[in-house]
Amino acid sequence: MSSPSGLSASLNPPSARSSIISSAIWQANLNAGLTLLPCVLGVLGLARSSPAFARSTSASSRTALAITPAFFVWALSGEMGVINGKREDGNRNALVRRHLGEQRDVEERGRGAAGAAGAASPRDVGVGVASDLYRSEVGRPARIVAELNPFHRLSNFLMDHPFRILAGVGPPLAAYFFYNQQGFKTIKLSQMVMHTRIYGQFAVLSVLLSLMGWKTHMDSEGRFVTREEAREDLEEVEARRRDMLEFLEEQQGREEAARERRRRAKEAKTAAA
Repeated sequence: MSSPSGLSASLNPPSARSSIISSAIWQANLNAGLTLLPCVLGVLGLARSSPAFARSTSASSRTALAITPAFFVWALSGEMGVINGKREDGNRNALVRRHLGEQRDVEERGRGAAGAAGAASPRDVGVGVASDLYRSEVGRPARIVAELNPFHRLSNFLMDHPFRILAGVGPPLAAYFFYNQQGFKTIKLSQMVMHTRIYGQFAVLSVLLSLMGWKTHMDSEGRFVTREEAREDLEEVEARRRDMLEFLEEQQGREEAARERRRRAKEAKTAAA
């Protein structure tokens, strides 16, 4: 039997990861292009038809208004494409691991975890072993807790919806910066827009990096789930395993029936000759 590390590498080949990234980049480029065209046409139309807009904005601010939405859509589409691709790939790998017969020595791991825990309480050791069991059976990490407290719920929400949070935080921050700029009576509107763009981009990028860092940590360590949720996930994996086994048995039966028909046809042909 192949080692877990070798099996994991075979289930996640570089070609699969490259395919996920390539698909996400292609979709991001498409969405960004579809967003860029109306933005550019809209800014050009306003610049030509509205003298007030042309006077109050500079070339750099008009360029920013035209291309910034496309950059945002590109980043959002690419990230969501990678997330969805990895999620689908992980679900497939979880089933393949079960059907390839990968077995892990859970008892030995539990004894090792208990020995490494040292002075840890029995409850902490039990939670660690349960999380290891969940990872080996479902194929993705998770931290099993008795109940979800506000910190657990917030952590899961930040992991699941980073761009919703960014979309909810970004516009209010930009509006706040622009409101503050109005207190300076000696600067033009175009300068206000430029300052707001600089401060807003810095704030949004800071929030984005913080969210992505937390998401990376949660992807590595696993989301927080209750025992009931973990049990439901295990039951779902078991149901998929049964469905897959039934499908494999049905496919094997069809192949055997086809071979039998070919054998009889060959025998009949030989007898007729």
